[in-house]
Amino acid sequence: MNNVLFRNGRQMILLCLWCIAVAAFVAPHRSYAQVLYGSLVGNVRDPSDAPVPGAVVIITNTQTNQSRQTVTNEAGGYSFPTVASGQYNLKVTK
Repeated sequence: MNNVLFRNGRQMILLCLWCIAVAAFVAPHRSYAQVLYGSLVGNVRDPSDAPVPGAVVIITNTQTNQSRQTVTNEAGGYSFPTVASGQYNLKVTK
């Protein structure tokens, strides 16, 4: 009777080890950085909450001093795709 229990226990251990091995190969590998860039979007509005089309929006990275600019659309919207992580100053002029 002890041999049957031992064999079943051994089979259970082998089954668990097999499941762990399969899970290790099937599971996605760990990633340290999933996204290198983000985006910055917004709307420019005046004090009466009306959109401001044609406003110039400039973002400046405070660490690298690199700047990018865009112009708002007819709804006052702007977008900066692929923005590197960091701290930025935002300036709007019209």
